[in-house]
Amino acid sequence: MRKTTKTTLSYFSSKLLDIILYIMLIVLLTKVIYVHSLAIKMSFCISSIDTIHTYLNLYNSKNFPEILGIILVCITAQIYISQLEIANATLENNIFNDKFNEWSAQIESAILEKVNLNEKLCKQFSLKRRHLFAKLFLKEMKIKNKNDLYDILSIYQNDVYYFETFEKKFENGKNYQTENTPRYSYDTFQFLFLLTIEKEYDDLRKDLKEWYEGKLPLKKGEILYELVGF
Repeated sequence: MRKTTKTTLSYFSSKLLDIILYIMLIVLLTKVIYVHSLAIKMSFCISSIDTIHTYLNLYNSKNFPEILGIILVCITAQIYISQLEIANATLENNIFNDKFNEWSAQIESAILEKVNLNEKLCKQFSLKRRHLFAKLFLKEMKIKNKNDLYDILSIYQNDVYYFETFEKKFENGKNYQTENTPRYSYDTFQFLFLLTIEKEYDDLRKDLKEWYEGKLPLKKGEILYELVGF
């Protein structure tokens, strides 16, 4: 939230300075045209020192120093804002990378724990961990509701079939039952996913299970998902 506020403030400050700068340039151009039109009417001769002084006095009398000063201030402020944005972006990137490295080390440790059970799932989870972290980072590592959850899970939209059909138990034609729902890889997925977040809402696990079951390659009752005891 703070990042968004800073970015918005910086954006509007930059746009405001752009508007002021454009206005001042238009005013300056208008005054230059006006002074030169006066010079033509007065038939100045540039070779004459007196007329050059008079010509310069025309510029001074038409607020040119003030206008040029405002333009200079606007340009300086624009440069400062650009440098500030670069510094902020660098700082935010460093914070992101530091947090990601710390978070990733924890996740990789958990993946190694489960890789023998669900090798394909663990590899895919590892490959997508930076994408997952980027989404969670924007939400301050918290999932507040079902919409947040589904938004984050969208990165695994087409992966559940892959997790299931390339899991060893599936390949061997076996099955197992967890909470009366047949699924090969869900327990590992839930275990890893819950480790990635700092705070969950009350029904998150129920919604996670519902989402996962909706992505299963075959529905309950079909032959490959017929419950079989070990």
